[in-house]
Amino acid sequence: AQMKHEALATTYQQFFSPKVTEAIRKTPHLLNGEIVDISVLFCDIRGFSLLTDNTSARDAMKWINATLSELSSIVLASDGVLVDYVGDELF
Repeated sequence: AQMKHEALATTYQQFFSPKVTEAIRKTPHLLNGEIVDISVLFCDIRGFSLLTDNTSARDAMKWINATLSELSSIVLASDGVLVDYVGDELF
């Protein structure tokens, strides 16, 4: 049971802030879903393909990883939820 709990906590930490992860741990029914008003951020790097055409694959990956890491930390700092990464897009 402890290993299952730790595995779930690790999974939650990838998508949720520590505050939200703790709320889910204390109140698991939060994952059942409910109807609420939310704000959604769709972020796509304008001109990414054009900018990376003249960049090495290694440099492009460093740049996109740094950019998405920074954006992800901002989302998590505001107790947001990371849903998906698609190329240079954060949802």
